[in-house]
Amino acid sequence: MKNKHEADVVDPAAKGNAQTEGMTNPEASEKDPDARVRRIMDYLQSALDKQDALQANLSAANADLMMIGYKLATAIKAAMATAPASLEAYEELVPAIGNLLRIHKQVDRFSALDSRLASANASAASLKARATAAIEQSEDLEN
Repeated sequence: MKNKHEADVVDPAAKGNAQTEGMTNPEASEKDPDARVRRIMDYLQSALDKQDALQANLSAANADLMMIGYKLATAIKAAMATAPASLEAYEELVPAIGNLLRIHKQVDRFSALDSRLASANASAASLKARATAAIEQSEDLEN
């Protein structure tokens, strides 16, 4: 039985054009602010569906960082919208922006590591399949 997780809360019927429109049309993502959250939840669900436990947990941690980054970016944008347009007003946001950049950098690192793990797993599976085929072929030759 599958445990209920954050990703299970997202309504599958809610998925659709808003997600893809948000990627190509910035105004669409502003019209549907939940599109990004749904995409992060989609990523989390696909992470939890992975067979390799290390890869699943790495991707789930990456989804957590993506959500934190998204919420922090939203808070920064809200603070910028209410602050007067001056360097002094934005100066208070510099630490938060620095944290956001560190989060994005870590997401990038986790994504690259996940990609390398996927590639290594695919290579190992390919090697195993070729070895199995070679063993079967040698057994056929012996008979």
